[in-house]
Amino acid sequence: MLLIIALLQTAVPLPPHPRRWAQFSRAGALNHITETVEIATGDRDASNDFPYRLRLIKQSTEGNEVWMADSENCPVILDVVKSMKGIKMPTFAPYGIPGQSTKSMFDGTGYSLSAPTSDIAGEVTVSSNNRSSIAIWIDASFIQLTPCWRKASF
Repeated sequence: MLLIIALLQTAVPLPPHPRRWAQFSRAGALNHITETVEIATGDRDASNDFPYRLRLIKQSTEGNEVWMADSENCPVILDVVKSMKGIKMPTFAPYGIPGQSTKSMFDGTGYSLSAPTSDIAGEVTVSSNNRSSIAIWIDASFIQLTPCWRKASF
């Protein structure tokens, strides 16, 4: 009974960061660990720049862990945000079109990125798997952001 209560307590999702405008994540199919980074903005400063506020949520069978980072203390965050513009977006691949691949992958790591687009009020969510342009950018971003994180205190 205690095990069921403990599992239910760890499954409670955190509410989105209040000023979130983008997020990316990776989820291991075999290790059952999901890491999600929410990107939010603070108020503009005197130079009219947005400070960025990031929240990393690591979900596993052992519960949730939360870390925070901000661009004032870790300027590499600005580089990560800017590099988002350079991601090579995949093309749409409708099923049933001659010459179109229908390969599926059932293990590995699932990657996802949700962010605004250049369309007016546009937003896109892209999901992929290992070795894709999205996966490469997300893995590189996690590496770049490693020194930025500090454990969140509630």
